[in-house]
Amino acid sequence: MDLRRGDCLLYRPKGFFGWVIATKTWHPVAHVEVYAGNDHSWASRDGLGVNLYPIRMTELAYVLRPTAPVDLARANRWAQTKIGTRYGWIELLNFVGVSLSLGGMFCSQFEVEYYRQGGWSMFPEDDAARVAPFENLNLVGAGFADVWHEEKRPVMWSTIGTMALRFALWCLHNPVKVEEGVAAAHRIVDAIAKAKSEAPK
Repeated sequence: MDLRRGDCLLYRPKGFFGWVIATKTWHPVAHVEVYAGNDHSWASRDGLGVNLYPIRMTELAYVLRPTAPVDLARANRWAQTKIGTRYGWIELLNFVGVSLSLGGMFCSQFEVEYYRQGGWSMFPEDDAARVAPFENLNLVGAGFADVWHEEKRPVMWSTIGTMALRFALWCLHNPVKVEEGVAAAHRIVDAIAKAKSEAPK
């Protein structure tokens, strides 16, 4: 596969929050990273946060290449300043209409800001925290070129019923990860309650 710096990498779900995102957005694309070259990619990964990581090829579903100009040097300088930012579990609530930010960044939020910092105003009318990973596909032909994608999966895979079933099966086989996810959900609820209690009346 011929990857180039700045390519957008879209992934199928992996892990608890990947399945949550896929189920909530009704789409099998649940994670996004930006290829940085030398077998590394910029990303905010579930449970790890923002960093420059060795590229992950498993679950890779699409490779999209920007056709709009992007100043990668400038974008990379910005990304360097975000290393160590925690994964935005709480910020995922923006997907359900809860506008909340406590300093974290989830994958597509980081990716959108990365390209914006490079001079490409993608999704200009949207808050980056409200852009789901799969929405990058909406820009194919209008900012992205689809340069690679896996062979089509069965149509039923794109339905919410099938995704819910796969999520249930994943939970059965990964009880420890589910416990971690539930614990994270409790932390989110506690953080919301704290934020509301501290908000100006």
